[in-house]
Amino acid sequence: MSGASIKFQEPSNRCVDALDYMDEWMGISKADRSRTIPSGAYQAISACVDPKEFRNNMLDKMSVTDFEIRKYIFERILYPLQEALSTAYNIETGTLHKEISQIKAGVTGSFDHQDEKGKEKRDAATAWRTHLNDVYDVFDKCEERLNSCQGLSDADKKATRAKIAVLDTGLQLPDILWENYKERINVKQSEDFVHSKESEPKPYWRVDNDGHGSRVGQIILDFAPAADLHVAKVFDTRADLSNHDLVDEVHERIVKVGSVEALEEVAY
Repeated sequence: MSGASIKFQEPSNRCVDALDYMDEWMGISKADRSRTIPSGAYQAISACVDPKEFRNNMLDKMSVTDFEIRKYIFERILYPLQEALSTAYNIETGTLHKEISQIKAGVTGSFDHQDEKGKEKRDAATAWRTHLNDVYDVFDKCEERLNSCQGLSDADKKATRAKIAVLDTGLQLPDILWENYKERINVKQSEDFVHSKESEPKPYWRVDNDGHGSRVGQIILDFAPAADLHVAKVFDTRADLSNHDLVDEVHERIVKVGSVEALEEVAY
């Protein structure tokens, strides 16, 4: 059954046939622990063939927006598949591509993509992401119920959203991810405190030379759908934290533009 092609019987419903195969696949998996189906693979396949998934995510409406479709594909198909591949290769998702292509052999990465070759750390990371996924499901259900409330004003809906400020190395996302999440990133209240306005007129907070800030920001966007993100680029790389002169200089820039109160209001 594992890896076998589905033999559709015409003129039967292909979705029904696929679900039957899924049930049989699950039965084999439960009977043989060595062939257990990764939960991510099962979730992704279910999202493609199970009509209940469409109904639960409100994609059975007469009119569905492109944003809703992209959100469903990313959150219910791509991310679970990423988790399944991570489980299959026994490495962290942040270094999955490098490990598979063997571009950078021997690097498995931790939260900061460094020094995580031990099984104990990999297991802890898997448990952590699983817990976050459970939290995400709670957020998702609460948001769906909130959106279903009739007569709730836009101001009330906005007031229920959380504001999270990430003071880090910036936020640089692939174009397709930026398009998917741009409505939840407060561009007007995001700042770059590393480069002076005279030398860098562009929104330099969208350039991340380290990757740490982007990783943190993406985790929040992935697992907290009821949160809006505010980005403050306060250093170029994590190594800058050991440079006290640079830290003082960035702090002075924050004070100079008068954004301390704004950042505190968002962060707390």
